[in-house]
Amino acid sequence: MKLPIAAPRGIYTARVLHNFPQDTIPSIPEAFLRTYVRVKVVYAGLNHKHKKISKKTKDAILKTCKKLLKMKSEAFMAYFPIHQIQSGGGTSTNMNVNEVIANLATEELGGKFGQYLVSSHDDVNASQSSNDTFPGVTKLTLLSQAHDLRHELKEIKQTLSKLAKKFENIQKVGRTHLQDAVVITL
Repeated sequence: MKLPIAAPRGIYTARVLHNFPQDTIPSIPEAFLRTYVRVKVVYAGLNHKHKKISKKTKDAILKTCKKLLKMKSEAFMAYFPIHQIQSGGGTSTNMNVNEVIANLATEELGGKFGQYLVSSHDDVNASQSSNDTFPGVTKLTLLSQAHDLRHELKEIKQTLSKLAKKFENIQKVGRTHLQDAVVITL
């Protein structure tokens, strides 16, 4: 399969888009992808510490991830076209993230897309498995979004409490098994 010269993604992402061409299915959520990039930052530091990647490679990965995380939503999401429906285990998403970071880090080191001065597999994905990172990123993303969810649930609870007081004296016939049941308050 041929890739455009300026493609910031790699062959794995191109194959996924070819094999799973669902234009109507939304892409992976931005919060999830940003968490994935943050996880790659952690792994780059650990992989350098344990002599799996060079300092030069680590620095290029870190600088690239920092740039990605500072991008506005539309520019950021343009790098990650993988749909929510894909092959199992999150490999497609993991490889898309790896390829983007590797290509941009290669550019950071003076190379061109596709040269892979930083390898998507051996450097960005060192010491990792999609079967580890994808579930971990899922949990971290859910935790990062939990504050907003708790806030929304409090608002729903307050609204329902107000409505319960407002309608507590209105009676209606309850329903059970598709039949009328005892009288209850609205």
